[in-house]
Amino acid sequence: MILHCYFCALGGDRPSETSRVAIVDEKTFSKPLRAAMFKPLNPQHDPSPPFMSDEWRYMYHRACGRYPWPYNVDRIHGPDRILTDKGFVEIPTNNVPDSVPDVVEYLCDVCGKACKSPLGLNSHKRSHK
Repeated sequence: MILHCYFCALGGDRPSETSRVAIVDEKTFSKPLRAAMFKPLNPQHDPSPPFMSDEWRYMYHRACGRYPWPYNVDRIHGPDRILTDKGFVEIPTNNVPDSVPDVVEYLCDVCGKACKSPLGLNSHKRSHK
């Protein structure tokens, strides 16, 4: 199964070669998302991991700089679904930890980027003007 960027695929209407992000490792695929659950598209030509960070809050599509999934996300455990070559796939929740860390994130309503403070979010939003 191949993860496609929701935004590069125009909301799921047009998945293409340019919207492809990574191969989903279906054996480990569950909430919370981790970069280790995704493999490079062409490991022979480009063995680098598809995401720069292991935590879902910082897993951006390198081509467009956005999250590769829709904005409806659980702030602690990540998105509820992803776009794949098989259509939208719900993410299983069997590995969600019982305890919720006391992390406050401020998400941009335009691109979904996580900021650590309201001041950082306001500064980031100015870049969209």
